[in-house]
Amino acid sequence: MLQQPDFIAQDTADLLRFKAGDLLGFLLKLNPEQEKFVTWAANAKGPTLLKGGPGAGKSTVALYRTREILHRLKAAGVESPRILFTTYTNALVTFSEQLLKQLLGDDLRHVEVKTADSRVYTLICHETGKPKIANGGDLKKILPVVMADVLESLPGNLLQQQAEKLILERLPPDYLLEEIGSIIESRELTTLEDYQATSRAGRMVPLNRVQRQAIWHLREHLNQHLAVQGLETWEQLRSRGADLLRTMENPPVYDAVIVDEAQDLPPNTLRFLVQLCQAPNRLFITADANQSIYGSSFRWGDVHSDLRFVGRTGILRTNHRTTAEIDTAAHHYLQAGLLDDEPIERQYINYGPPPAVRAVADTAAEGQLLAQFCRMAAREFRLGIDACAILTPSERSGKDIAGQLSYLGLEATFMGSKELDLNKTGVKVLTLKGAKGLEFPIVAIAGFIGSRFPYMSKDTPEEAAQEILNRERRTLFVGMTRAMRALLVVVPEKKPSVLLQSFDESLWNLGKTTA
Repeated sequence: MLQQPDFIAQDTADLLRFKAGDLLGFLLKLNPEQEKFVTWAANAKGPTLLKGGPGAGKSTVALYRTREILHRLKAAGVESPRILFTTYTNALVTFSEQLLKQLLGDDLRHVEVKTADSRVYTLICHETGKPKIANGGDLKKILPVVMADVLESLPGNLLQQQAEKLILERLPPDYLLEEIGSIIESRELTTLEDYQATSRAGRMVPLNRVQRQAIWHLREHLNQHLAVQGLETWEQLRSRGADLLRTMENPPVYDAVIVDEAQDLPPNTLRFLVQLCQAPNRLFITADANQSIYGSSFRWGDVHSDLRFVGRTGILRTNHRTTAEIDTAAHHYLQAGLLDDEPIERQYINYGPPPAVRAVADTAAEGQLLAQFCRMAAREFRLGIDACAILTPSERSGKDIAGQLSYLGLEATFMGSKELDLNKTGVKVLTLKGAKGLEFPIVAIAGFIGSRFPYMSKDTPEEAAQEILNRERRTLFVGMTRAMRALLVVVPEKKPSVLLQSFDESLWNLGKTTA
């Protein structure tokens, strides 16, 4: 018990919540390593970057840093400070607000907790009216129409046109849209020359100058088509927001900006947030590249001239969340999908049994195994069933599992990111991506039976397929590292995805299922 992390309880009701297994609404007490970064480089000239693996406490330090900045602003005579605290997902907004309320009390009124995208959207609506956004489904419908026009009007000589046509037909629609969105639009590249000169780190399909010319041509036609319909993509909206801030006479700046989980924010969103911060030294960023689910890698200095962290990059090494056994197994699993291979000597406080992998034949066996695991783990760790979470690759599989557990007499609820309620009783069932930034004492990863994971068409080129596999490997890594004390991964007995094979038997309990 003495090795467990210390939580801050406000009253006796909190102790009853703790007994019931609710660890989510408690603020972690900082250790000396974390405390150092609450005030570290606060008087420097530029922003501060805090790195660290999952469970190292980056988000907790960000909360305390918010309070520290607030106190300094008040001491400097700022009567009504304005601080923006951004989180990556809607699920984390409520969670972060809950913790900040504990930490700040009435001073929470000085802090706005939002996702970066919601702040962009609010600014656009206020300045130019409500935008019409083309979602992923819209773009997939529009692309074939645009592609037909593009293939008839490719630039260059006959040889170049043949090469351009080949790459456009070879790459799947998702990859083309991602290339346009994450490389061209998100980096605010305005000319073909800029695109041809840019690094595409993180993208595994190599593209030469002629091939990039074809994609640029496609992008121009796609944007024209969207403009005619009065539509724009999220990537375009973020760039428009950043551009608006640059040109406004009196931009709505904040005294300080805290950016938690910055590894998944595209460059134009980071530029937007930098411009919202009145003073560079009151910009505080946390990030872990290896937890990046969506983004491709980039260099901070290329994003914004203010984002140069020389002498102001800290690293948290101690994992407070996950046992050494779970974290070591998860990092070993991740190796092929690493984005940041900087060696960090990880330290641990908690130890326990190795994580388990079990293969099941069908969804009925999976449901029985999950119910058995949740009940036994909750009993073993003396926690309520509320401490259990099941993470799934899709909403559909999550809803199926929640229904099956309820049928077996175990209270379970599927929660999308917008309807996340961590105080709800019973087992929480979430998607892997929706669980980002959260933690649960007992975690099972399941829902792969009867689904193609990860989804990709049979025609996907080998390099593009490898890129998708690496990204989904990081997604599973994020899911694994949500577990504090117990972890189970349930895989299909027949034809499991390559991502659900080859678990190291020295790190994982690979015993046979009895379900």
